Amino acid sequence: MRNRFFLPLASRSRPALAPLAALVLALEFSLGLTANVPAADFAMESRAFDGSHKKPFATNTTLFHEGLVYDFVNGSDEVTLLDKSRGRLVLMDKARQVKTELTTDQILRYTQHIREWAAGKSDLLLQFYANPNFDVVDDGDHQLKLTADLLTYQVVGSSPAPEIVRQYREFCDWYARLNSAVHPGSQLPFPRLLLNNHLARRQLVPTQVQLTLAPQQRFGGKPVRWRTEHTLRAELSSEDLQRIDQAGGLLVTLKPIPLTEYRQAPRTARR
Repeated sequence: MRNRFFLPLASRSRPALAPLAALVLALEFSLGLTANVPAADFAMESRAFDGSHKKPFATNTTLFHEGLVYDFVNGSDEVTLLDKSRGRLVLMDKARQVKTELTTDQILRYTQHIREWAAGKSDLLLQFYANPNFDVVDDGDHQLKLTADLLTYQVVGSSPAPEIVRQYREFCDWYARLNSAVHPGSQLPFPRLLLNNHLARRQLVPTQVQLTLAPQQRFGGKPVRWRTEHTLRAELSSEDLQRIDQAGGLLVTLKPIPLTEYRQAPRTARR
């Protein structure tokens, strides 16, 4: 999987994923929220932009089908599967013919571990990422702004069916956590988890998200801006279903390897 927003917050000597069994987890949200709502089939097309650039540096197609979520990094052979009913996320790379699997419990435990690690650092940005706190402005017209001295989110949303809101929020939460586990040195997930919560409480999914980091020396004294644009498709196409079938085949045939090996193995060039 490709991290949509890679940010060198600190050195990559972050806590490893290995000592998970010794950690105690405080769950951040309940998966039982609207648990009786049936799963919907739909797709979300996402594009990520650096600053004011008009060409995205990454595009993803995320397919929701029969309770499973398949996230495809367009222009590569990488697929991420979220199988919440079995408590797992699977990273698959067709080009390298390998896959790696993490349990949701592992990811949650690691997330708690990196929160504690970041909170104990002297770096103010890391401290904020560990325990974010925003002033929230809701204009009541599907637009939301979360502001803090170090980081600001500006969001435009839409209000689809409740089952779509629930499923997309769950996917975004897990994807944010997974990024932090798979990509040491990337953004910690906690500000995004807080944003996801504010959106879900208002029954919104994002159509555009702009993230602005305040100027800091590590960023050359300039603000850092990213934005993502999201297009919801309420039905899956025949091409979508074909991609899902292909991903199911990969799940069976790819060689399983540990996460550490999956991260370190050479990858094919990206477009």
